[in-house]
Amino acid sequence: MKQGETTFDIDEDEELPEYHNPEEFPKTPPSRKVKKWILSHKLEMIGIILILVLGIVVAVSMTGHNDSGDDPSRVVSGGSDSGGTVSDGVGTTSMSPTMVKMKTPSLEYTKRPALQAPSLSPASPTASPTVKSPTVSPMPSPKPVYTSLYQILGELSPGIDFSDKSTPQAKAASWLVHQDKFRLGVDSPNILQRYALGTLYFATGGGLESASWNKCSAVPDKVASQSSLGGVDCVFDFGRRVICAESEAFENCEFENKDTHEVVSSKRFLSPVHECNWYGIECDDYDRVTGVDLEENNLVGEIPREIVLLNVLHKLDLSSNSLSGEIQSDYFPLSLKQLLIDFNSGLSGAIDTTKFCSPPMSALFVDCGVIQCGNCCGCRAKPPPTQIKTPTQSPTKASTKQLGALMALFDNAGGEGWNKYDGWMSGTSECDWFGVTCNGAGILVELNLSDNNLVGDIPSQIGDLKGLKFLDLSDNKLSSSIPPEIGQLKELDELYFFGNPLDGVIPSEIGELVKLKALAVYDSAATEGPTLSGTIPSEIANCKALKNMALQGNGLSGALPDEIYDLTELTNLRLQRNQLEGQILPLIANLSKLTTMKIQINGFTGALPAEIGDLTKLKDLQLHSNDFTGEVPGEVCDLMVDEILDILTSDCDSDEMECGCCTTCF
Repeated sequence: MKQGETTFDIDEDEELPEYHNPEEFPKTPPSRKVKKWILSHKLEMIGIILILVLGIVVAVSMTGHNDSGDDPSRVVSGGSDSGGTVSDGVGTTSMSPTMVKMKTPSLEYTKRPALQAPSLSPASPTASPTVKSPTVSPMPSPKPVYTSLYQILGELSPGIDFSDKSTPQAKAASWLVHQDKFRLGVDSPNILQRYALGTLYFATGGGLESASWNKCSAVPDKVASQSSLGGVDCVFDFGRRVICAESEAFENCEFENKDTHEVVSSKRFLSPVHECNWYGIECDDYDRVTGVDLEENNLVGEIPREIVLLNVLHKLDLSSNSLSGEIQSDYFPLSLKQLLIDFNSGLSGAIDTTKFCSPPMSALFVDCGVIQCGNCCGCRAKPPPTQIKTPTQSPTKASTKQLGALMALFDNAGGEGWNKYDGWMSGTSECDWFGVTCNGAGILVELNLSDNNLVGDIPSQIGDLKGLKFLDLSDNKLSSSIPPEIGQLKELDELYFFGNPLDGVIPSEIGELVKLKALAVYDSAATEGPTLSGTIPSEIANCKALKNMALQGNGLSGALPDEIYDLTELTNLRLQRNQLEGQILPLIANLSKLTTMKIQINGFTGALPAEIGDLTKLKDLQLHSNDFTGEVPGEVCDLMVDEILDILTSDCDSDEMECGCCTTCF
């Protein structure tokens, strides 16, 4: 056999075909011929197949890249954090990577049957973003799972027609695509929460040209004319008006902090900054929205179900607004700990207590008269209209905020270490908690936590207990100053803070407690650490009903204010063991109801006024360890002769003071 010849075996019993022409007899059977050709051209065949496959892949990829060309939505290739390209159906613009705020983790949104968050990860995690060239058309990146923002939002808000620009979802989507200068891409970790907050804004009376909101809407306080814009980058809202959203003058808003009453600044809703900086929004360390507080902001409209996209939301306070519509439990994420939607007369629907009245939920306020809540934790029946109109028992303030004030006290004063805290933070009505007493309308009127191992601070929210008449936090380990918000307790009759190592001064706001009858802020055997300092504020004279003032054992200094002699209802005045100085004025005669006057161990000087003898109800007068001079007036000794005065002490053993009738000399 020669080299290169092909041989094959033929069965001897096989019947061969008959050929008329010997030249037609094949030297190699056809099937073997094909095999021979394939073997000799196998590399060429593999190349052809690869070319065909590659062509199909490219065709499919190009089709997917252009399938939204007629869609009005923005198309994003690559990640927004890497400076990808954005197409709005007209042209392609380069996204600056500095306009997008980077986040560490990805948001993992809660899956729900009717409202699911799709995966926003590109199909190829390692694919590089497209870089736009000014002269050469960019090659498309590998196709992501979703390329159209509208396509994603359609998954998030099923049943919404985004071509209907009247819906809040469509308005939020249009704003994200065309007007939001923060320029998020579809794979940005905060795209979902920004859409959810935008939808909430447009659903509750917010707008770009007008808004019902009282505070921090997207509408600037004033509109700049085009000629005055200068170099400020502005949004031209379809020729109707100019919104300079990136100018701080338009982006900022000022309002009064409801807790401190200070004027503070925040960013308006829809400002071109991260949404964590918007008014009423709180976030965690990963810039995920954990709190939305829009209480008393004149919200009008319906609560959108897109709130559920905020899947790490802990607090939602939309109370005391004008919200309406039907709500359902699946409108809210299961991460909620506080849901406050009471005092919205137009809301209806039902809350599933099996989902929300168990840990971690600690507060759930709804209007039980119109919302089915069952045995809901913290459920508030709406007070009768007559109570709503009562100025001393404002239901919006007292009913809605009193739970928050108690929770703040529990957190700030080490609640888990208290001796007793039965019911606290359990989901039951706060009126059933240890130490808490409410009236028939559910308004907290007494809070008694004396000798209960409270450690820490008195929170400013204490001022939200507007109906409080009795407050006793004595004999604990509270070490903060007395918050000025104490002056908001207009109904307070008795205030007991003694036996705590408090510091700071007596706030002048104490004078706003016009019904106060008892004030006791002094040390005790258990007191350790610093005490109150400063002077006795002159505003205390406004407490005309004050009968008992006990401020002993502090570091108070200065002279007694003249106004103290206007407290004509005083029966007990205890100022011993301070650093007070100055003279006792003849005006002391105004305090005709005094039975006890203890001013020993201070730095008072001068002669004692004879007018002390006019205090015909005085039983206990202690004057020793001061720098008084002269002698105890005879008018005072007459009180001893008449058996009115039982105890009289002075420095009569010294050369500076004489007393012929004192019960004890020092």
